Amino acid sequence: MRIVVPYAYARAKRGVIGLFLCILLCTQLTAGCQWAARSSSPGDSLSLDPVALSEENARLKSRVESQELDLAKLRAEYQRQIELNEILKEDLDQFKSELRKVEQQFITFEQRLHAKETKASAVAAIAEAQLLFEKLKSDDSQPLDSLTIDDVTSRLETSDEMVQKAKYAAAVYYAKRAMRALNLADRRRNMALADGDARIIIVSTANLRDGPGSKYEVIAKLSYGTIIVQTEVNKDWSKVHTKSGVSGWVHNSLIH
Repeated sequence: MRIVVPYAYARAKRGVIGLFLCILLCTQLTAGCQWAARSSSPGDSLSLDPVALSEENARLKSRVESQELDLAKLRAEYQRQIELNEILKEDLDQFKSELRKVEQQFITFEQRLHAKETKASAVAAIAEAQLLFEKLKSDDSQPLDSLTIDDVTSRLETSDEMVQKAKYAAAVYYAKRAMRALNLADRRRNMALADGDARIIIVSTANLRDGPGSKYEVIAKLSYGTIIVQTEVNKDWSKVHTKSGVSGWVHNSLIH
């Protein structure tokens, strides 16, 4: 039996199918747009906004200008410090010049008082200062500062020149000034090394020895109440520094 479908029915059926497909396509497109909107970051949205881009550029420009201003201030301060250093250097040179004049007056006075100074005494004074200088320079635990090195070197060189000119009193004077600078530097060095705990001698007399034991040589005697600095402990003995810079070992029972 042959079924005949009317033309109008077939056309209506095709329309319904087309409408369904159109609705399905629109639904998919809508879902895709929503997913794209959700997946896009706020930064992407701003990047597409001319107003936001303009504001961001203005902010970055302001930040760069602020940093450039800070840098300019630092450069100005650096230049000011250079100028101040130049002024201080001029003042220091003037002070040194005046000090040399005063030293010359002292030298003249020393020559009158110590006219009997000989070449041998001048050479001995220079050698003594030179030995201490080399000793302190070779100690890497607490090296001499550059100012002391320059000062002592200059004074020893001047002392040698005075010997060559047969001005022995002047040579002794400069050698003694070099020795004084070295002794001061050595005291500062010993005090710097004495970084430990403060202790006090609790007996009438305590032996300060060259090592941690009674068999070691006594290098000094410390009286009751002497303040010392404990820097190391070796069993029953403590390594200490005195205020005058003397270093040695003392038995723990003698200190508190």
